[in-house]
Amino acid sequence: MDITFLQCKSKLLNILSKKAHFKRKKLHGSFKWTPCGSGKKYKKCCMEKGIYDTKDVKLNDNAANNYNPFGVEYAKEHHSKYFNQKLNNKLNLLYNNYQNLSSTKIIDEYLEIMNELLNFAKKHKVKTPEELDNFDIIDEFTTNIIGNFELEISNLNLNGEFEYDLNVLINYLDRLLETFTLDQNTYENMICCKCNTLFKLERRDEGEKLMLDYIRKNPKQVYAYVELVDDFKMVHDLDKAKYYYDLGMKIEDTEEKDALEERSDYFKKNL
Repeated sequence: MDITFLQCKSKLLNILSKKAHFKRKKLHGSFKWTPCGSGKKYKKCCMEKGIYDTKDVKLNDNAANNYNPFGVEYAKEHHSKYFNQKLNNKLNLLYNNYQNLSSTKIIDEYLEIMNELLNFAKKHKVKTPEELDNFDIIDEFTTNIIGNFELEISNLNLNGEFEYDLNVLINYLDRLLETFTLDQNTYENMICCKCNTLFKLERRDEGEKLMLDYIRKNPKQVYAYVELVDDFKMVHDLDKAKYYYDLGMKIEDTEEKDALEERSDYFKKNL
């Protein structure tokens, strides 16, 4: 069956349009097609270029030659013995209905998915998300699921718009941190997420101590200060927020201070 470039482009764009939450998607198990159609694996193509979102993807000039219209069927036949079709369907259903679900429902779905993955990791003594990916349990990077779920937790607002037992999320985050050895960026995101959730539970002393422990081990990580600034702003303690803003601005030899500098106008207007 031949496929023209225009047919290929149309099919690829149709796929991409349905993956609005694409971050580090591996499309079909061990195939791991990169979405630009270069014929390479995602890790060796778009990911190396820093492309994590569909809106940034540009079709490769050779996409017509490299796109395999039978890729889905082939991949299904060659999934590992650990592939969990039921769990994979649940994740795809979540992605496809994302815009129609409440934040509470989204988090419930993610909790079920992560529970399965963490149980599998414990049973098979898996220590990292990357190692878990090698089992090809589902058609998605574990780090991507963790990252998307972390964003959903962070988006639960303080004013009670979404009712949720935040202690459940604290327990999940603790379990995640105990199960996996995470890369620096993912670990920092999880610590910041836990800090933010503790503040929402009015356990700000615990959240502050958590971030200060992290800062002592990673003194040049500006985003730890950003988290403290934002969390103290959230609970209307502007003196503490300004205190951590000033501390963070004293860090030298880092290119990440822009994230703190963006908060300067807030303090000019409110202090």
